[in-house]
Amino acid sequence: MPDDVKNAGPISKEVAARLCREHRAENPVKLFSQCWGRLKAAKGDETKMCYHHPPEFRGCAIVNRRFDAGGATVPGPRADLPS
Repeated sequence: MPDDVKNAGPISKEVAARLCREHRAENPVKLFSQCWGRLKAAKGDETKMCYHHPPEFRGCAIVNRRFDAGGATVPGPRADLPS
């Protein structure tokens, strides 16, 4: 396992959703990208998002990478992001 992987375990649904929002806030969704396609298909339904694969919620490579790099160490929702 790479040294930068800190949290290779399951991700809670709330943390996965927050990491997804953070990624989209920091990286505007590009036309025809993975995120664009998923957001368009999900139409606001959280259960259709890439990360939504219960019980571990590790269905999105971007969310997994952020989580494994320690992205879940910031407690609670970030005030600068929409919920």
